[in-house]
Amino acid sequence: LTILWIGRHHWWAVLRRMVGQKCKTDPVGQYLPSTLAGWGLVLCVLGMAAWLYAAGVTIIALVILLLMFGLLLLVIARVVAETGLAFVQISMPIYKPFSLGAEVGMKTSLGSYLLATWWHDIFTHDMRESLAVYSTTSLKLADAAIYPQKGTFGKSAPFIGALALALLVGYVASGWSMLHVEYGYSDTLNTNSAQVNSYGSNNVVDQTVSGLVAYAQPGVKSNVNYPWHIGFGAAVTGILSFLRLRYAAWPLHPVGFLLATTYPMGQIWFSILIGWLLKVAIVKYGGLGGYRQSRNIFMGLIVGECTAAAFWLVVSIVRVWMGLEFHAIRLMPG
Repeated sequence: LTILWIGRHHWWAVLRRMVGQKCKTDPVGQYLPSTLAGWGLVLCVLGMAAWLYAAGVTIIALVILLLMFGLLLLVIARVVAETGLAFVQISMPIYKPFSLGAEVGMKTSLGSYLLATWWHDIFTHDMRESLAVYSTTSLKLADAAIYPQKGTFGKSAPFIGALALALLVGYVASGWSMLHVEYGYSDTLNTNSAQVNSYGSNNVVDQTVSGLVAYAQPGVKSNVNYPWHIGFGAAVTGILSFLRLRYAAWPLHPVGFLLATTYPMGQIWFSILIGWLLKVAIVKYGGLGGYRQSRNIFMGLIVGECTAAAFWLVVSIVRVWMGLEFHAIRLMPG
């Protein structure tokens, strides 16, 4: 709601452009015309709705599912834009509304619940590889490095084409390699397992299959007071958002409350603390100029780590070809 409120003028301007009207705050797309981007979103949502309906999801269920899916993608993209985090999870299963409805006697069809849990396992269970995150990050980098001027979507067409090509190549390469590795080799993280990804298969059993069986049982109730929890969380997030927008010196960000107890924060909180301490020290003693100059150093650290990971990945591939032992290269916490 905060995101929608802050951008209300922009959303309204885009809607007017989509129907051929103009307004004082006329948005000009930098990478795509606003009209094309708006109608592209509409067509994609309609395509997903048609696919879900053909798969057996009810109309009400597919509306809830698409709203939850879009909400999570929007929020996680905003979180990354606000914080710069590359490892983010929002532990809100998109099938949760159906589970809550079942507790008050409002169940959807088993087919709808099955598709909801399946979508959750594929798209929202672990969102560190979210397209919403990486695409917006790519556009932000292009804003600063290549296309600093607004309204240049004609000039930026090759860049958009490169992004589309990268998605196509990545989809084909990752799809083939995933199937080839998971069905052709034993789990590299567990030498005692059979020739199957134990983590992925356990997720299917624990969340999709077991969840569906539990959902089919009559009179399932939980001991959790969800309305109180949801209301309290919404109130805290709303108050923090209001204070942050109203007072420039307000120190607490609502994202901190949202992510405080998630798995990624348990893994990288100390790294975030070090980065924050360095930023505070640089701004205090070097000012804005020192902060801007120091960004190149930290960008170099990031590029250096990625380069090192890529290099040792190639080394591992060569070792496999030579019949030697393979060593997994991890760039982020597993």
